[in-house]
Amino acid sequence: MLLTGDGHVHSEWSRDTGGPRSAAAGRMEAMCRRALKIGLPVLAFTEHLDLTGWVIDPEDLLDHLRSLVGANGLLIPEPLDVAGYLESVERCRRQFPELRILSGVEFGQPHIDADKARQLLDLSALDRVNGSLHTLPISEESGALRYEPITLYRRGRRKG
Repeated sequence: MLLTGDGHVHSEWSRDTGGPRSAAAGRMEAMCRRALKIGLPVLAFTEHLDLTGWVIDPEDLLDHLRSLVGANGLLIPEPLDVAGYLESVERCRRQFPELRILSGVEFGQPHIDADKARQLLDLSALDRVNGSLHTLPISEESGALRYEPITLYRRGRRKG
């Protein structure tokens, strides 16, 4: 069977892995090695780019994200270290020339955070930009708090 590639991979540069100063350090390089071993010709590292915080209940949190949550339950994501991430991509491209490595982001809530994203990085310089909607507002009001879907589900089940 001919493998075509993986177009959506998170390395140590995404919040859900723990970050580059965690046990996930070196994950990008390890994933490149594994891709070559199994015959995968392409990897697209689409790291999380979340710029607006959201409400999440403690039981829905990964342990390494607990420090990012305030007393109000609002998780404020750390900004993507764009320079560190892009340097890591370039290092892996040099180390694994036989593997096609694409840069990218998984951009959370692009419809509300486009201006913030443009201040952080040039999206057009990336190979891939995936949009994601991992949070939901609880009202139609501009600036309404956004919630993790599982948190909304759990809170709704408690009421019902």
